[in-house]
Amino acid sequence: MAPLQHGGVLIAVDATRKGRAEACVREGELLRMQGRHAEARARLEAAIDLDPESAGARAGMGRVLEALGQHDEALAEFGAAARLRPTDADARAGMGRALWLLGRRIEALGEFRVAVSLRPDDAVAHRDVGRALHGLGRHAEALEALDRAARLEPRSPEVRDLRNSALRAMGRHAEMAPEPPAWLAHGGCGAQVARGNSMLVLGRHAKALEAFEHAVSLDPGSAEASLGRGMALVGLGRHDEAMGSLDRALSLDPGLSTANEIKARILASRASHGEALESFRRETRIDPNNLTARLGAAESLLRLGRHAEALDAADGALGLDSGSALAHEFRGQALVEIGRHEDAVAAFDRAIEADPRSVAAHNNRGVALARLGRHGEAIGSYGRCLEIAPGEVQCHFNMGSLLLAMGRPGDALGPLGRAAELDQGNATPHHERAVALLALERHGEALAAFERAIGIGHKAISHVGMANTLYEMGRRAEALEALGRAAGLEPQEARVHVGMARVLQEMGRHAEALEALGRAAGLEPQEARVHVGMARVLQEMGRHAEALEALGRAAGLAPKEANTHIEIGLALREMDRLGEARGSFERAVELEPQSAHAHLFLGQALGAMGEARGAIAEFGRAIDLDPSLHSALVGRGQALHMSGDSAGALDALERASLLDRDSCEAHLCRGTILLGMGRPGEALEAADQAIRASPDEAACHKVRAVALARLGRHAEALDACDRALGLDPGNMGARVVRGNALCALGRHADALAEFDRAAALDRREALPHLGRFNALRALGREAEASEAHKMAASLDGRVRACPE
Repeated sequence: MAPLQHGGVLIAVDATRKGRAEACVREGELLRMQGRHAEARARLEAAIDLDPESAGARAGMGRVLEALGQHDEALAEFGAAARLRPTDADARAGMGRALWLLGRRIEALGEFRVAVSLRPDDAVAHRDVGRALHGLGRHAEALEALDRAARLEPRSPEVRDLRNSALRAMGRHAEMAPEPPAWLAHGGCGAQVARGNSMLVLGRHAKALEAFEHAVSLDPGSAEASLGRGMALVGLGRHDEAMGSLDRALSLDPGLSTANEIKARILASRASHGEALESFRRETRIDPNNLTARLGAAESLLRLGRHAEALDAADGALGLDSGSALAHEFRGQALVEIGRHEDAVAAFDRAIEADPRSVAAHNNRGVALARLGRHGEAIGSYGRCLEIAPGEVQCHFNMGSLLLAMGRPGDALGPLGRAAELDQGNATPHHERAVALLALERHGEALAAFERAIGIGHKAISHVGMANTLYEMGRRAEALEALGRAAGLEPQEARVHVGMARVLQEMGRHAEALEALGRAAGLEPQEARVHVGMARVLQEMGRHAEALEALGRAAGLAPKEANTHIEIGLALREMDRLGEARGSFERAVELEPQSAHAHLFLGQALGAMGEARGAIAEFGRAIDLDPSLHSALVGRGQALHMSGDSAGALDALERASLLDRDSCEAHLCRGTILLGMGRPGEALEAADQAIRASPDEAACHKVRAVALARLGRHAEALDACDRALGLDPGNMGARVVRGNALCALGRHADALAEFDRAAALDRREALPHLGRFNALRALGREAEASEAHKMAASLDGRVRACPE
């Protein structure tokens, strides 16, 4: 089978259903020759199930049934073989033998005569006709047939004996052949070869071996004797010795195609594809018109992964028979592997033309179409394949894998489950089914399927799948254990260590995450994503300079990877290096203009630098590319507000809220803008929505406090400030608002203490000093109030009025 990669999992295109049937026929023939008739019958039944129209399988079954004495059934199988391949002389001869043994002698003679017409130079065919005529008492006709047999094989003792018997019956004793010379009577080479061949037909391989070994001792230069010895040894299961005899036969007669064929069959049955290829090629050199040898060579080359040569071999077969379905099928497989998928589809179409019910052609056509991205047509090809053969495992698997890759895990479950059911000893369908269940968030079932795959033998990759499932279930420690098992099985697999790092990072075990990424980097130092992963961990550890170095390595390895430049920009932004961050985001936009996130981050950088117009433009581009990008709408709202377009800002933020009603950020921005527009009631409503979305966000409670204060609800404002400061004691703005609320409630001394705390938090901010000014004046401490006012003015000359 030719290996292919499909949906992130290693799978295979079947080497054609017919090819598999032929392999079963070869195995069955070898088992029959060994006298293992029950096993031979089982293999031939498998061949017929795979390809009911295989003449070779039917004829082979006939020979097995003949050896078992089941002549009625043998006749039916030989008859089926003859109907499928009308020019098969062996099938006709088999019918004749079965009919004769069933007492239907006239019909038997007819079949023997058909065999002679198909193979007029075959001594055995003429001998069979002669024997039948002699048995029917038609001795003169029998003698004619036997004379022809004797001319073709003058040393055959069987023909001599039958001829003498016919002459004796006719009273022509003087014409009877004399007894053979002593050397022949006692086992001359030719006689021993003939005797050995007879024993082979009867399945008596030990006796056949004796005869052939005697023949070899009499004539070591007899290629036929060495060939027979090899065949007898195959029948006895002594394949290594058989190969020696076959090689000896070929050294004596390089043109002995039978020896090549048997040798190639033995090698194929032992999966020795390279040696089988040499035998097929040798047979092709002996007989350039041997279609079977060319097809055998093409199949061997496919199995060896030598796809260009396999294509040449398939083309050679088509030169002999342009209508050979198997040749077109092998040609298509080679083209798929070479990457010429359009040509492969055309080849599979030709195979289907030649054999519309070719399961393999429909299945492999689907693979080629899937590679071309023509998924609908591929599904159609798989469907046709399954109409013909509902139990075709590979087709169920391929269809399920394609549906999974198309993002249709629900539809994929059926065919993947059927593949797993039909081939329970194969881990891959169970693994792919688990992937589909994981995509459907059916985590318990996914875990069970991954466990099933692991139990069969799908090791590291299924442990990774199990880890992903456990990770999504929030079972981080168990996910880490599963990844550890995967790493133990495949310690050289970098992605396993990357996965371990991700889990360790989320568990806050940053040092261990860095170690795992270090192992991954050691295995794949040129993999940019590993260095990006290291940078993310380092950033979380606050080691921004080292994170930036790691990102620099990633950018050096993949300079045109926009996401790396985005990561660099984010790192620089964390370090307050906004100008450089802006440059990195601009580079990302240049590399990938269609990246909505690149425009989003560039917009945020421009906004932070006070360039509202540029920020608005970039946020707009991000929204055009991805209208669902919530952060871009929020950013655009903030930038519009910065530019003075409050109405436009509110519109953008409303759209953001519609996309995500639980977005704290959008509601918080709306509340801030509404406060600036003098609409405290609506601002309060927005602040409440923000708090519902994120109750532990101090800024939300601070905006709520300001809105309540604007509405004159100072006691409630005080409570809101207390909530904000409980979450963030260092929130200077909340302390100012709290001081203002205390002033409004007449608690000026408490207010003054709050303003003092606020001033201590940020000595560059004017508002705490303005608050102190108000509180001190209310307390009658005018001199100190004057100093507080001067301090506020020195920090912000625009401040003229008292704060709220």
